[in-house]
Amino acid sequence: MAKRKKNGWKPKTAKETLSFFVSLFVVGLCAVSFLITYQQEYGKLPSFQELMGHFDLSHQAVGELPPDVLENGTSVHFIDVGQADATLILSNGQS
Repeated sequence: MAKRKKNGWKPKTAKETLSFFVSLFVVGLCAVSFLITYQQEYGKLPSFQELMGHFDLSHQAVGELPPDVLENGTSVHFIDVGQADATLILSNGQS
C-alpha cells in the first residue's frame, strides 16, 4: 500500500523568501509614496473614510438592499443547487 504524502508545513526556498520580502517592500514603498503625496497636496494625512472614498470602496455590507427595493415587494433568494448557485429575483409578481 502506498504512503500518503503529508501536506504539512514546507520550508520555503531562499528565492521564494526573497521574492516575498521584495514584494512586501515594493507595496510598502507605494503606500508611503501615496501618503506623502496626499499630505503634500492636502496638508494632512487622510482618515480611513477619506481613503475608502479615494479608492471608491463602498462601506455597505454585501446583500444590503436600498429601501425603495424593499418597499416594492422585491426579494432576492440565493439557492444552492449542488455544484453551483442560483439567484432568484422576485419583483411585483415577476421572476
